[in-house]
Amino acid sequence: MQPMLTTEEVAEGLRVETVTVRRLVARGEIEAYRVGSEYRFRLADIDKYLARQRIDAGTGDATERPETLTARARTVLTLAQDEAARLNHAYVGTEHLLLGLIAEGKNIVAKVLDSRGIDLDRVRTTIERLMADRPDRPDQPKQRGREDINLAPRARKAFAAAADEAVRRGQGGNIAPEHLFLGLLCEGKEGIAGGVLVDLGVDLEQVREQTIQAVWKS
Repeated sequence: MQPMLTTEEVAEGLRVETVTVRRLVARGEIEAYRVGSEYRFRLADIDKYLARQRIDAGTGDATERPETLTARARTVLTLAQDEAARLNHAYVGTEHLLLGLIAEGKNIVAKVLDSRGIDLDRVRTTIERLMADRPDRPDQPKQRGREDINLAPRARKAFAAAADEAVRRGQGGNIAPEHLFLGLLCEGKEGIAGGVLVDLGVDLEQVREQTIQAVWKS
């Protein structure tokens, strides 16, 4: 059973006063459950409310507008580029972004994955195994630098989804590592990052819920 949020926790997450939350409940905009004289909220219902409030985050690539990335998210992107260079890949894909999230180490995502036994070495090993037979893996490696590496299409889609997540969660489009991770999960197991996590025994829906819960509690 999913943990329930208090009115105070919802207010903090939405960055509003508790009285505003109660008004939203009274207007039927957020579903709530009575526990004595207090309300309790399911995370899924808050997500539904946020989805209805969705605002177009704008066009363009978030990585081309670095002001949309928090300092920690910029570090994640830099680490992802380094991981792609280390693996001699000509692009930054969702798998490299996943590595960057874990390598940064201090963000919510890294802590959630660590609680599930997912560390940098395990993810690197899995990526190398899954990528071994891909045609874009060169037989005679060319040394690549960070400046030679651009985002792959799925990684760009992940950043676009991350921008939407940031807006939905009241961050004004400022992408933090947790938003990027939620963007990666939008690709499901069709994206390499999702496929890697599934290969490591992670339930993508469960880790999404755990991440959102950790964001609300942070």
